[in-house]
Amino acid sequence: MTDGNQCGHRSDATVHDGDNPELGGQGSGPLTKPLWLWPVYGFALTVSVVSVWGLLIHFALVPPPYALIPSLNLLEPDGLFVDWQIAAISQDPALCEQVVLSSPLISAERVNAMPEREGCGWANAIRLNAVDNIEVNASPIDCGTAAAMALWLTKVVAPAARETLSTTVRKITHFGTYACRNIAGTPWRSVHAKAAAIDVAAFATSDGSNLSVRRHWKGKDDRARFLHSIADGTCRYFRSALSPAYNAAHHDHFHLDRGWGNTCK
Repeated sequence: MTDGNQCGHRSDATVHDGDNPELGGQGSGPLTKPLWLWPVYGFALTVSVVSVWGLLIHFALVPPPYALIPSLNLLEPDGLFVDWQIAAISQDPALCEQVVLSSPLISAERVNAMPEREGCGWANAIRLNAVDNIEVNASPIDCGTAAAMALWLTKVVAPAARETLSTTVRKITHFGTYACRNIAGTPWRSVHAKAAAIDVAAFATSDGSNLSVRRHWKGKDDRARFLHSIADGTCRYFRSALSPAYNAAHHDHFHLDRGWGNTCK
């Protein structure tokens, strides 16, 4: 009898692992998930919050002072948030003054705002004369787009010219920035209608050469390699970057813009 009672007590005292939250069981309490899942949940929550925050910044729904990201510095290496930093400059005239107009790399001046009408106009644009001695002469151009141009010219175009062509770029030729029009064949306004796009057609170098997208893109020499190299490098700073590889309408230029889309080809 004693042995039976002892056995009975042992049976009553048995705790199933499944009911012990410390062992990661599957009981019914709120803390009975396997312990290894909690870091996974935390990581997933962090990724979700950052993704939503990034989308809000991408679509200009967060004023720059509240975006919680450092301001862009054109002289420093690119950071993780360079796209968001450029977007903040488009939104904030004070940040444009601080980052772009005050940069030793840039020759530029403010352009008066043109209030939007029928989907066309700009609020924060400049005349971009030159970037690090590369003549640009683009006006009006959205200040964030100008910052993207400065980064592309100094960190992609200039190094590629030195490495591929053994020369320097002294001037770019473009087809313009602002145009109050729709995207061809659509009812939607082009990013050009906000002065946030530029169509780059050619590059003049210090050795007297002129490299044209129309004439040299399909070649097999250093000029073609240069053009393909710098086209590949546009995607870091522009949200849409379209080259002759995209379609026939871009056979003679690179369309570079800071709109909401993400197309790079």
